[in-house]
Amino acid sequence: MNKRQIALWASYDFAITILELNVAIYLSEWLVIDQGVSELLYSSVLALSIILALLILPVLGLISDRYQKRLPYLYFFSYTAAIAVVLLGYFGLAIDHKPTLIALSLFLFIIMNISYQGCLLFYNALLSRISDQKSLGLISGLGVSAGYLGAIIGGLVVAAFVNGYIPIFRIDIPILGQSPRVYAFIPTAILFIAAAVPSLLFLSEERTKEKLKDKLNRLKTQIKETPSYYQAVISDIKSFKKYPDALRFLLSFFFFNNAVGTIIIFGPLYMERVFHIDDFKKLLIIFTSLVMAAIGGTFAGWYADKAGRKKTLQRILIIWMILFGAMAWSNTIWLFWIINAIGGFFFGAIWSVSRAFFVTLIPENEQGKFFSFYSIFERFAVIIGPLLWSGIVTVFSGWGSTRYQLALASMAILVAIGLHFLQKPKPRRQSE
Repeated sequence: MNKRQIALWASYDFAITILELNVAIYLSEWLVIDQGVSELLYSSVLALSIILALLILPVLGLISDRYQKRLPYLYFFSYTAAIAVVLLGYFGLAIDHKPTLIALSLFLFIIMNISYQGCLLFYNALLSRISDQKSLGLISGLGVSAGYLGAIIGGLVVAAFVNGYIPIFRIDIPILGQSPRVYAFIPTAILFIAAAVPSLLFLSEERTKEKLKDKLNRLKTQIKETPSYYQAVISDIKSFKKYPDALRFLLSFFFFNNAVGTIIIFGPLYMERVFHIDDFKKLLIIFTSLVMAAIGGTFAGWYADKAGRKKTLQRILIIWMILFGAMAWSNTIWLFWIINAIGGFFFGAIWSVSRAFFVTLIPENEQGKFFSFYSIFERFAVIIGPLLWSGIVTVFSGWGSTRYQLALASMAILVAIGLHFLQKPKPRRQSE
């Protein structure tokens, strides 16, 4: 294993999680609370972005497998995501409830989210290249931990632009002052791309010398062959019967990720609606969870390599079922904080072990194709969860804050379904 390549790979997780966390913290609240967009509309736009990603990413994953190239796609989606977030911040400053600009912001959110999914697809597909089979869990965990470290640092820096001080330390920055949530977006994009540059420049894969003319001809050929790639994707979906354990895992992943992913989206909103706390306390709770997630990601990855990735993942899901119930019925912010911190540990654990286990279920030379479906299932899951959440909140609108607690508790059901589908999958390679 090349330690330099591992460090560069993990550092990209550091960068992309800066983007993920700050968009998750500020975007839903900015649109729903500040601009009056309904939770149902926000969830619907999110769903649309995932459907579009479903139409685009599997084809690109297939092309990347054919040419065994991941990095060009990683470059493209990284810069596109950053530009979309910058434009969100730029146009967001002028919105002030204007329908046209709100629609433009929702469109930019769709572009950003598709690009973000693309980043994850081609980043994850690099894992098997920089790791040997025995250390998949540990290295996956290192990436997860680096990601949460990035979230902590990036979250603190961006919060200073919104609040006028650095949270936790309460260090005032007079030249900034308190600003609307929209001020978070441009700093987020700059931090993301600055942190991603080392990985984008120095991560390596086998390269063949190709003249510009040849590159352009190859691009033209790929465009002409696009219909055939869609036919190939349909064929690949049908051929999943050759890899039943990978399919069962993806179904499991779909359901438990529904639950855990929904917390990322609606967590800040939940704390405001149920406990009526300010942004400072929200950030304290979130950062506590991130610290625990960074620890949990590395520890669980190491533990899974020793104890078995499937068994470890099953145990994590059982714990998550208990945690969802406990968080939902927490009647004080302090109890919620403690349980949420425990959840943070298993939040990091679930991602590192899931990714490492999936690698053992799929052919080594088809990582792009399979990780495109992994990314789609991961993000498509964040359609059903938010819609279920929004549906419960809407149907029980007369129940006050209790409706949010009911929505949170319902996530345990999705985890239970995920646990059911995880019973049969066994690795194709590398003993558990």
